[in-house]
Amino acid sequence: MQARDNVPLIRALRSIAEARAASAMWEARAEAPAAALGRAWWLESLSQGSHQQLIRPTTKALHDASGDERRALVRALARLFRVQ
Repeated sequence: MQARDNVPLIRALRSIAEARAASAMWEARAEAPAAALGRAWWLESLSQGSHQQLIRPTTKALHDASGDERRALVRALARLFRVQ
C-alpha cells in the first residue's frame, strides 16, 4: 500500500475531526451568554487544538508505517473511526 492509498482515510479522519470540532463549538456557543461571546477565540483555539491532536499523530503514524504494519493501522483506524 502506498502513501496515496491512505488519502481517502486521512480525508475521512479530517472530516470527522472537523465535524466534531464544529459541533463542540456550536454547543459551547449555544450555552454561552451573549456577554461571553468575546471568548469565542478561546473556544476556537481549543477546538483546533483538539483537531490537531487527533490528526497529526494519526497522519504521522500512517506516514511512518509500511507494509503489513500500515495495512493493520489503516484497518484499525477505519474501524476505530467507523470509516468505510
